[in-house]
Amino acid sequence: MKLLDAKFGKYKSKKQLDVRKFSIVNTGTDANPNPNSKKLEILSNKCIEELLLITNVYALKIFGDLTELGPYDCLSFLTFKDSDATLF
Repeated sequence: MKLLDAKFGKYKSKKQLDVRKFSIVNTGTDANPNPNSKKLEILSNKCIEELLLITNVYALKIFGDLTELGPYDCLSFLTFKDSDATLF
């Protein structure tokens, strides 16, 4: 699953995504940010193999959630890049 210029705002979901590959490429800002939010609970740790985050809007919130979920037995590829950086 790939999300381009995603805007979650004050997003709250009861179910997390069970995907093998997930990426967010977001160079903008959140349309309706929740400044108190420390997590963005969108991913499950059950089967994620590849995670690509090119966003300085959501990366820390996604990592905050993933840290609390525990071990990632299938994760083999993790990339984080600041969205302000030039990509080649």
